[in-house]
Amino acid sequence: MISLVAAVFLLQPAAPAQQLLDNLRLSLSTGSEARVLSKFARPEDAAYLLRMAKNRGGLRNVRVAIFPTPPGWGSAPYWAVFHTFQDIESDHDPVHELIRTEDGLLVGREVPERLANFNRITKAAVSARIRETQSSASITANLAMQGADAKKATLFRLNDVYRLEVATVNASPADVVVAGDAVVPEVKEGQVLRAGSLIVPWTTKPLQNASFGYSGTVATTGEDKVNSRLCYLTAWWVPSTARLPHPTNVTVEGPGDWEIRSEGVLKKSARNGNRQTVSYECDLPISYPKIVGGRYRLAGSLTDRGRLFRAYQFEPVDSARGRQTVELAAKAVAWMEDRLAKFPFPGYDTFDAEGYYGIESYSYTLLEKNIVNRFVSHEIGHTYFGGMAPSAYVVDSWNESVTQYVDSVLYLQNADRSLEQGLRSTNLKAPLSVMAEPHDWQGHSYMRGAFVMRMLEHEIGLDATMKGLKALVTERTGKETTWPDLRPVFEKASGRDLAWFWSQWVTGAEFPNLQIVRWTNETWNGKNQTRVQVRQSGTPSPFRLRYRIRLTRGPSRKEEEVTMTAPEATFNVPSDFKPDKVELDVLGYALVDVEQT
Repeated sequence: MISLVAAVFLLQPAAPAQQLLDNLRLSLSTGSEARVLSKFARPEDAAYLLRMAKNRGGLRNVRVAIFPTPPGWGSAPYWAVFHTFQDIESDHDPVHELIRTEDGLLVGREVPERLANFNRITKAAVSARIRETQSSASITANLAMQGADAKKATLFRLNDVYRLEVATVNASPADVVVAGDAVVPEVKEGQVLRAGSLIVPWTTKPLQNASFGYSGTVATTGEDKVNSRLCYLTAWWVPSTARLPHPTNVTVEGPGDWEIRSEGVLKKSARNGNRQTVSYECDLPISYPKIVGGRYRLAGSLTDRGRLFRAYQFEPVDSARGRQTVELAAKAVAWMEDRLAKFPFPGYDTFDAEGYYGIESYSYTLLEKNIVNRFVSHEIGHTYFGGMAPSAYVVDSWNESVTQYVDSVLYLQNADRSLEQGLRSTNLKAPLSVMAEPHDWQGHSYMRGAFVMRMLEHEIGLDATMKGLKALVTERTGKETTWPDLRPVFEKASGRDLAWFWSQWVTGAEFPNLQIVRWTNETWNGKNQTRVQVRQSGTPSPFRLRYRIRLTRGPSRKEEEVTMTAPEATFNVPSDFKPDKVELDVLGYALVDVEQT
């Protein structure tokens, strides 16, 4: 029996953490940024939390859990996780160290999600039972693991709508300890902690396998949902370690009259009364397995190059649109396969979405019906960039840039004016290398990224660019890829040192201004020659810039591509006419602001 004195002594170490938890809960409930900031040792450490909260409807929608620092993760006494429902490929729940200060225990720096890359999933075998009448799902995830650092406990992330019910670690059952909104828990060796969206097996022993059973009501204001008509499970519904890619086997039990998909190839299909069970195997390592299902009806089908393309819609079915969808999909796959690599799946399906804008899925896609035919080729591009060469959306979203370039600029010949939109991004002072959430940053992970890829094409040539793209999808299959990984691929393809290019356009966010200082026209040996003086400014040192000088007079036109590396440069442009207008054309060449004369 523990004495009262001993019990008080045992509670004392947690008292400051409990007090901070109570204060944070109250601060979040008020929605006051100032009150939340007052609990941080440094205001800058709260910057991402505040931005994430705005994206999720405000601080009142964010909850907090505090728990002891997981084994092997440093000397901070406690961690805190700020959590809420997160959509796919979007924000994340920040985890912070708590630090002791003169003012007591306060929230310190964020623990980067990517640092969870110590133990990774090598394959996920997932079984899901859809309970459509209850708007819920019951799921079991069996995870084969590979440990890279046995000294640190593995950090899994799972959306906080799911209640962890059972856990097995290294084939042994483990008790589940929950860090709720009100209590800072104690956790013992061999237990499994559920804290907000974190799952932590409380051990530093090598993790060979883990199994988690959980369920949740999926009726959020976001895009994921389960109801009597459909099921979209896409966001953080399978435990992940830093969203690193892995092969999957997904088995789904659902209504017998639904079409149900997950990534990969159908391996099993069985019916039992008014229920069905389907299993999909995806050998391609991906970061975001998904389940899409509903009362869909076939609206169009087409076989091309031995692959089956299908379009699914809710009733009433628009067969004409369905036929157009499969034709567009087959054409896009053929174009990309001829230029990049063999398409890795035996077909491709599209599903009209309800209350869900759209998402890449590699062997199929889900898109709102009014944008299916507009964006189906973009999503097929993600089979290569994001699928074969995976993007975890933890560091950046390079794959949106490259896919936008390949689809919108090369395949669709800039019909959607991606380049013009990218050129308008110079006012956004954020580099591509930090744009991890593609729908933030005014969408310029797509548009600026496509513009930068077009600049790269002009710098190294289309042949070298296509060679690099081919190498990207074949040499980095299954490997988490970020912007820094792209540079050596294109350097090898072009035989060029591209350090300066990456510094200016990928990791940099300051862009020059260009101005024609003056221009004059002279006749030399019977030929017109226009002398154009150009100045660049606005950056600490001059950029290396490539652009075109355009001379015009009525219908007459002459363009010449030039390169400048100094603050000012003068170019002589010959022409067979005397121009009355001189312009700088930077579209697809230089991400700059131009002051035209």
